[in-house]
Amino acid sequence: MELVDVVVLNRARTTFQRVSDAKFFNGWVKHITPDVIVAHTCTNAVLEPGDKFSFQVYGNKKDAFFHATLTAIHGAEQGPFYGSNATTVELGCNITTEMHFKEAQGQPRFCVDGMSADVVLDENSSTINAPVIDIGPGGFAAVTGRHFKKGDLVNVSLYANGQLVQCFAEVRNCIVNGLAPDYQRTGMQIKRMDRVDALRWKQLYLGILEGNKMQGATRTAEVGTVVKLKSKDAA
Repeated sequence: MELVDVVVLNRARTTFQRVSDAKFFNGWVKHITPDVIVAHTCTNAVLEPGDKFSFQVYGNKKDAFFHATLTAIHGAEQGPFYGSNATTVELGCNITTEMHFKEAQGQPRFCVDGMSADVVLDENSSTINAPVIDIGPGGFAAVTGRHFKKGDLVNVSLYANGQLVQCFAEVRNCIVNGLAPDYQRTGMQIKRMDRVDALRWKQLYLGILEGNKMQGATRTAEVGTVVKLKSKDAA
């Protein structure tokens, strides 16, 4: 295993299963090294330091598989969990097995900040400056009003890093925000864009991957502070 395989998993989507009761969790990787993972999830389950989990992290072309033991639990902002009214937490875990990588079976998604989109169905149905919360090679999700539904074809202007990317997209899923029911997470798949926008989109996505890699490398240099995370009970 090379370090580059690990750092590109920062901010990627993850699912993990508790060994003791086979309960599944969905979340995002806030930070990962060969020894530690900090995962962001939303749940009402009772979690205790010492809980053991089997992780799958959905990377770009490669998925990672490993086991980890919970060492720390911290409250967190809702972040990308716009479909739940459960408690949002960050879980600090020590990785206890070697990571194994397999070829990815689906498209990855990465949590993002600082991006927005104008999503227009028609003159009566649109959301302007919608926060984009995750992105993949062929699509993205944004927080919008409730007027979009699965199958809608929309025109999108996406703003990120001073760039404008315009595309025609299909709404693939809609998840109502459990804490603010006037809004939903609207997942969209890009159907069409012109050559210039396609190049901008590719550069944007590759920039996100590179940024995640750099963030992971920086945090890995500080891994000692991450490993020392303690639970509230142990503090």
